[in-house]
Amino acid sequence: MKFKKIISLILFLASALILPACAVSIPEPPQPPGTLSLKIKSALKVNIVQTSARQEGAEVIVEGQVKRKRIAVRDFITGHIDIEILDEEGNTIRQVVTDCSPQIIPKFSGMKSSFSTRIPMIVSQGSLVSVKFHNGPHDS
Repeated sequence: MKFKKIISLILFLASALILPACAVSIPEPPQPPGTLSLKIKSALKVNIVQTSARQEGAEVIVEGQVKRKRIAVRDFITGHIDIEILDEEGNTIRQVVTDCSPQIIPKFSGMKSSFSTRIPMIVSQGSLVSVKFHNGPHDS
């Protein structure tokens, strides 16, 4: 009986020391200069990951990766990225399409397709870059 009390006391003390450490929030690293707000629109069979948008000189650079969702393991998936730049009021000021490389989104776990584009324009700091995976033709 005494052994159970000692174990209970040890577990209580250990949890008292561990739980406060879990509650400590780690601040996010500061964003590099020129970083733009980014909105990633969801897609049915893929996720857009590790994406960034930034103003670099007279260009907006948007880059990232496309990874399959687990539900799409057997599908043959190709597509491209639709990029839309919106001003502070939410008005579209530019639309761009960029390809993924490789064009067929890899099936193997951990493999991804990449995309990167340079858009020649200068945007204000309050602009928003919207990114979406698209696998069909665009209507003219």
